[in-house]
Amino acid sequence: MKFKVDYHIYELQNRHKREGALLRVEFEDESIGYADCHPWSELGDHHLNEQLNRLKMKGPTNLARCSLHFARIDAQARKDKIELLSDKNIPKSHYLASDFLEWCESDVKRIQAYGYTHIKFKVGRQVDKEIAILNKLFSNSQLKLRLDFNEMLSYDQFRSYITKIEVLKPSIDFIEDPFPFQFNEKQWEKIQNEGWFLACDRQAALAVHFPYAAEVIVIKPAIQAESEWKNWTGQRKVVTSYLDHPFGQLTAAYAASLIDPHATEVHGLLSHHTYVPNPFSQKLADLGPAFKVPDGHGFGFESELAKLQWKTL
Repeated sequence: MKFKVDYHIYELQNRHKREGALLRVEFEDESIGYADCHPWSELGDHHLNEQLNRLKMKGPTNLARCSLHFARIDAQARKDKIELLSDKNIPKSHYLASDFLEWCESDVKRIQAYGYTHIKFKVGRQVDKEIAILNKLFSNSQLKLRLDFNEMLSYDQFRSYITKIEVLKPSIDFIEDPFPFQFNEKQWEKIQNEGWFLACDRQAALAVHFPYAAEVIVIKPAIQAESEWKNWTGQRKVVTSYLDHPFGQLTAAYAASLIDPHATEVHGLLSHHTYVPNPFSQKLADLGPAFKVPDGHGFGFESELAKLQWKTL
């Protein structure tokens, strides 16, 4: 595949600043498509400069290859004047709570008032505080809970954790990456046999072969090629964004509409409220589980993309 790339560096802001790049890719047929490239070096991705350099050398990383895949889809749709998401059945999303230790009952009621049925917590860093607040706020809640540990605990530490949240067991939809999956499949299986449903994200490509150990496979289209996940069967599949630019959320939503065309699952597609609003995120839903599609051909955002300054790679 021959292509020429221009790029625009952006920042996403919350308590910290995160940097990524929007790509404008011109293909051999002169069609132009857009995509996001938002690396997480903390999770093993190459830094942004390396991502761009390898794109320039036509040796893209796995992340950049997925970006090119979506840029190609976007380019063809813009060329054909097709709105990629307007006729798609985009599933609803959970609410992502990365910082909830100061929550009170009014915060839970607020989430329910927005219409969310599922809430995902990033946990494993301040174990005692997390356990206390989860038990306090969700023992009698109608919300379904998803706990994401990002492989931060050992098997024994996780055992201790779930013993202390036993009262929440009926409300927990799944527990994601409590500890590494590889070499620990039997431990995962043992926990599932006790009625705790586990989800695998970081080692999803391995976990698809062990449905008895991982009830749920988490798919991140930003880093997992369609050629992989389209053949994954036999387990629940939940799609999440890469906590990236709103454009990246659109590509995740597109993938979710293919993976779950009947919208039977609740996914994790709306993560833009994690960051300070920008002109792109303001075109998406403020809060609530339903996905709002921006106007425009391809993945949309035509006027916002036209206002950016681009550099040639």
